[in-house]
Amino acid sequence: IADVTAEMLEESDPHELVDFTDRFKALAHPLRFAILYGLRNVDGMSVKELSDLTGRSRNVLHTHLDQLVEANLVTNWKQTDPDKHQTYSRYAISGLGARPIDLAVESISHQKDAFEDISESNSRVAVRFLVGFSAGE
Repeated sequence: IADVTAEMLEESDPHELVDFTDRFKALAHPLRFAILYGLRNVDGMSVKELSDLTGRSRNVLHTHLDQLVEANLVTNWKQTDPDKHQTYSRYAISGLGARPIDLAVESISHQKDAFEDISESNSRVAVRFLVGFSAGE
């Protein structure tokens, strides 16, 4: 691995590769991806809000949020509810988390467009075949 990545890490700390791959591991889970996607365009969400969004329990979310925070894809901070005088955590996507999610969403969109283009092209070919077939060609 060191030989393959030596050029990329020429003047970098070798631990950066580990950090980089750890971020991709964190992104690879569908729920963590959904959490990041949900955090994309908001200033932050509580675990309750994320639970409402994803349909997952708070306990399950805490496990995944901890992994996202550890990978520096999400930041968290404590906030006090003025009505209940209770402290709770809020989570927001970090700059390191925003970029890969934006790229993934863009890639998915391009793949969807390409699939639709292929499907549309195949439909036109099928229609021409059927029209030609019914006309006795």
